[in-house]
Amino acid sequence: MATRLAAVPTASQPYALRCWGDFALTDRAADQDIRLRGRKARALLAYLVMHPDRAISRERIMGLLWGDRPDEQARASLRQTLFELRALARADRPLLLIDRETVLLRGEAVETDMQRWQRLAAQGRCDEMFGELPERGETLFANLDGIDESYDEWLQVERTRQQEVLMALVADASAGALAKGQTRAARALHARLLELGDAGNGSAPAPAAASIAAPVPPLSTPSPPRSRSPTLVAAAAALLLTGSGTALWWFSSPQRSPVAAAPSNEVRDLYENAREIIYYRRGDQFGVAKTLLNKALVLQPDYAPAVAALAAVTEMDNPTPALHDEAVRLARRAVQIDPNSARAHGVLGMVLRFEPAEARAEIKKAAALDPMDAELQFWLSNVLGNEGDFAARLQALRRAVALDPLWHRATGSAAVAALEMGYPEEAERYAARLRQTTTADAFLCDYAIDWTAGNYADLVKTTQAARERVDRLGSIDNNLGRVLLLLGYEQPARLLLRLPPPLWRIVSGQGPVPGEVGPLVAAAESDSRASEVLVVAIDQALASGRAAEIVAAFDRRIGSLGGLQDGSASFDDIVDLSPSIALALRKAGRNADAEQLLARADAALRASMGGGASPNWLYAAAARVWAAQGRRDVALSALATALDRGWHHAPVTPLPDLANVPAFQTLHGDPVFERLRARERDHLLHERAKLGSSPFWTEAT
Repeated sequence: MATRLAAVPTASQPYALRCWGDFALTDRAADQDIRLRGRKARALLAYLVMHPDRAISRERIMGLLWGDRPDEQARASLRQTLFELRALARADRPLLLIDRETVLLRGEAVETDMQRWQRLAAQGRCDEMFGELPERGETLFANLDGIDESYDEWLQVERTRQQEVLMALVADASAGALAKGQTRAARALHARLLELGDAGNGSAPAPAAASIAAPVPPLSTPSPPRSRSPTLVAAAAALLLTGSGTALWWFSSPQRSPVAAAPSNEVRDLYENAREIIYYRRGDQFGVAKTLLNKALVLQPDYAPAVAALAAVTEMDNPTPALHDEAVRLARRAVQIDPNSARAHGVLGMVLRFEPAEARAEIKKAAALDPMDAELQFWLSNVLGNEGDFAARLQALRRAVALDPLWHRATGSAAVAALEMGYPEEAERYAARLRQTTTADAFLCDYAIDWTAGNYADLVKTTQAARERVDRLGSIDNNLGRVLLLLGYEQPARLLLRLPPPLWRIVSGQGPVPGEVGPLVAAAESDSRASEVLVVAIDQALASGRAAEIVAAFDRRIGSLGGLQDGSASFDDIVDLSPSIALALRKAGRNADAEQLLARADAALRASMGGGASPNWLYAAAARVWAAQGRRDVALSALATALDRGWHHAPVTPLPDLANVPAFQTLHGDPVFERLRARERDHLLHERAKLGSSPFWTEAT
């Protein structure tokens, strides 16, 4: 790799910063390195450049760099470090903006090596880009290990993330070079890609799935569907024309088991047409997909991919319990026909609904058998989320996006996950990709991002506008109804949501009537609408003095409550349901059972948070558990962290209030809690006020 980024002095980017390999900062105008004596100063710049244009609090920096020191000593050390960096805050061309509370790095003032490689790739200067890429074994900020335990944890997570970003960049550059006829540069970049993949499996933290550079078979049966981006098709064609014997990793398919009979052309066409409908989740065409697959299976009854696809579409098409059982039977048959089929194992895990141990094992096996299948990586991300490994979940989503950048299921989920993990720039890149596809896919991604970010007033306006452009009116109306309800507009929300009375009673704030808790818990196993409001309903029943009804459902092990008892519950169920169930158990005089439940949730949280970066909502979930345990200080700290990191309290009820969360009752009256509560309440009222007095959305009703 070049020892210094090329000097390109500009008024807007006077500095260049090398992130890969040893940290190095260059003054482009003077064409010389800026030598910082202190490792903590270099470490601080490294952290800031990964969070450009974000004001980082001094407390956050102190915790990262001097986490083992008393506050006063850490504060003094930070002042000394900022004094060493004072030249970079000069008024004429500042890299840093430093005030009494925060430190900010101006993204427009510096070009990192990654940004330079992106620029070179966009300009078609692939040979120049190749010469500057990291060599095998080089890692991000190689000379900054051992700064502090907290910093080391952040650095390990960031290295994994940037390794994935770098691999996606090199893959895109290689494909672009091939499309332009630059075959020599494309081959060189592809070889470097394989080296980076090997390096990622060695010195860097383990990826979420098997190596992205694993050996791949020839370009025979593309999977998923045949539709590909023009760049990738051109890349594959160029390789074939140049006689290369190596298939590109991003345009490959799983190796068919040697025991599986090759399908006829007719069977293959029937399968692939159905598979495309399923892959893109075209629900209105699921019936067509079933017809195509049944025709294929009449011609070849033991064609495992078609059996697995029929299982998948049966499960996706709002199945009754009987049809769900049929989907499971079909998926097991596909695995029996071809035990080496990644798709069969993946579909079995999916139809088992991700959470049971068997489902998780099947999907992990599928991802290991075929790490180049975007849908399997997407399903793997669901499993990793169910296990509370959110850093690995985001990596699996990144890998899925790298395999199919325009598939909305993966790209939209990756955008929201990146935003929740504190990477807004990454989230915006994913959303920008989807804006190049269909209006509906782009809308759903932008909606999810704005909901997560708490931009509710904008959501009302953009969703209303989308009704004129998107043909899925049912989905659009539901999305508009959700945000209107949150902002307190109940009547139009009721007309748009079209919920059955039991669910409307919950979302409107009335709560379930006596006897409805158990049936709701059971319904939540298969009804996404019931699942979404389950925690709210249990909280409402608890607040209305019906702890006995909740405990009865718990003792009968209905639905997800059974998993809380036998230890099979998903991570989300453990941390979301345990606080309120424990409070109900306490009211029933079963303190030992309550404490056991909370201890299990606490252990799950600690294991998840100890594994690397965590999504912002996880701190809010932790606050509920810790408040229920009576640990006031850590609960308040976690709740403040959640809000500081952009989380918003947004159960689908009118103008929700943190004070109504049963686990937070012990925090009422605490100045910190009341301040956080008011902050979130003010945000909701501000968003409502932004809509103005004209109810323009009523046209939708």
